[in-house]
Amino acid sequence: MILSVNLIICAAILALLLPYQALSDSQPMCSVIQGLPGLNGRDGANGQKGEIGSPGQTGVKGEQGSIGAPGKVGPAGPKGYQGYKGDTGVKGDKGEKGDQDITTPEKIATLENKITSLETSLSMLKNIVLFQMAQTANGKKMYTVTWREENYAKAQAICETYGGTLPSIRNSEENSILHTVVKMVPHRKIFLGINDIKTEGTFMYQDGEVIKYKNWEPQGKEPNGGRRENCVEMRDHGKWIDISCDNINQVVCEFQFP
Repeated sequence: MILSVNLIICAAILALLLPYQALSDSQPMCSVIQGLPGLNGRDGANGQKGEIGSPGQTGVKGEQGSIGAPGKVGPAGPKGYQGYKGDTGVKGDKGEKGDQDITTPEKIATLENKITSLETSLSMLKNIVLFQMAQTANGKKMYTVTWREENYAKAQAICETYGGTLPSIRNSEENSILHTVVKMVPHRKIFLGINDIKTEGTFMYQDGEVIKYKNWEPQGKEPNGGRRENCVEMRDHGKWIDISCDNINQVVCEFQFP
């Protein structure tokens, strides 16, 4: 501001002295004196927004933060598989001897009486069964006649229902006793618990054991039915023949004593 004022004053003086300058060879009487710097001007208006710069380089990975507080407990998971059985624990100390039960002799006597009663009842039932058309073999087997007539499969099922099976003859004595039973039934023929259903020509008992004792009729001609006749029956002369399993016969069951 001061510099501007000085310039204006100097310019005015020069204008007054300019006519005389031509007559004089001397230097101008007015000289320019540099003034002090002026005051700072006002800030200009904001410029336009520049374009977005390119992304800077990835900074260094920061340090891991501290562990946060535990979250809310979730629902229970599914039941796991049963673990392996653990090792057997150490055997415990022997317990103290208990007081003797003064009623033990009385209890033993009561049990003995019950056993005797059961044996008597069992013997009576056995005699009743024998009286009603049954025979025993070696005191171990009982052959009981029913009044039902069925094919082979149904006859076996009936015997199994009552804990028995179709007769499985294993020696000549059993064959002789069963022969007596056969002569008691109306049609004089019964199924034996023997067949070759599984393997043609190989006759087996119901438990799968191959038969050893045989009493076919007559020797050399039976069995002769092939695939058509896979079951066995005994007739009134005590001999065996192979027949169709669909035939109908009187049902006779075999029961074994313990």
